[in-house]
Amino acid sequence: MKKNQLDLRKQQYDSHKKYQDFLINVCKNKDLGREDSSENDIEWLRSRFLNLKNENKKLKKRKQEINDETESVREKEKKELASLQTMLYEKQNEMQTLQADLEIISEENSRLEHDFENEINKKNVNKKEIGQIINAVNNITIINRKLNGEKNRNR
Repeated sequence: MKKNQLDLRKQQYDSHKKYQDFLINVCKNKDLGREDSSENDIEWLRSRFLNLKNENKKLKKRKQEINDETESVREKEKKELASLQTMLYEKQNEMQTLQADLEIISEENSRLEHDFENEINKKNVNKKEIGQIINAVNNITIINRKLNGEKNRNR
């Protein structure tokens, strides 16, 4: 705990050190014979330092606001992504159900086509049998006429 506080104080000192060094350098380079001028310069530098410090605080605050906005946008994106993934999952399930229904319909269609072909084949076989019966009756009729014709000649 104390080490953390010490590190924090050291960081603060290091961050302000450049300003302190600048002020010391300005004081060394000034003509020390003019006290009122140096006091005004020091006051100006002090006010300038405070202004810069305030601007730095504003920038840090704005940075935090931007970070908060960015985090908010990320959260919205995560929610939107989750929503889209849920929608995708639902659509995939719906597509799977439709695919299963399509397979059932396809099987039924195949079965009906098979039944239709069987009916056509049965009718063709029936027509063929009827045709054979008609040919047989015609042949019998022809044979019968020939026999009747021969009987009539023989009489």
